[in-house]
Amino acid sequence: MFERILFPTDFSEPSMKVLGYIPALREAGTREVVLVHVIDRKDVSLVASGG
Repeated sequence: MFERILFPTDFSEPSMKVLGYIPALREAGTREVVLVHVIDRKDVSLVASGG
């Protein structure tokens, strides 16, 4: 099994369900799970402007 896994997420419900598999990955030998969330620049400007 892989020692390190990169887990890209958008924090949607399906992606959050995947987090439930982390204990099984650990049992299989995974030592580290790196969570990555990328925000689209246009979405940031919408949040910043209240729109």
